[in-house]
Amino acid sequence: MKTSKIKFIDNDGEWNGMKKFKVFFADDSKYTFFSKSDTFSKQVGDELKYEPKINPDTGEESGTASIVRDSPAGGFKSFSQKNTPDISRKIERQTVIKAVGQRFSAAKLNIKAELDWANEMYKWINEN
Repeated sequence: MKTSKIKFIDNDGEWNGMKKFKVFFADDSKYTFFSKSDTFSKQVGDELKYEPKINPDTGEESGTASIVRDSPAGGFKSFSQKNTPDISRKIERQTVIKAVGQRFSAAKLNIKAELDWANEMYKWINEN
């Protein structure tokens, strides 16, 4: 992770449906950032924390980077910390129902038949 003050922001067009912004920093580095928004989320003079992207083939920086966002006030609780057995059971059931739905999406089954399949799969998963 790097931190530097923004010196200049250049709207650099679009790529693959995303807006491109070339950001020049006070330490004389520059990186391209991609955004869904028409405007860059920071302004000239702001300190920006960012992570340069590394090309997996060469191991070198690719010239693009992503903004490192701070955690919300009070810190971020990971999913596992607030995961209860009831929530886990609901997630398992939703996952099974989704899988059955995908499996039979082209078939002409009614919802009851799909739910019966999902229930059987859920029982099978929970057998130890």
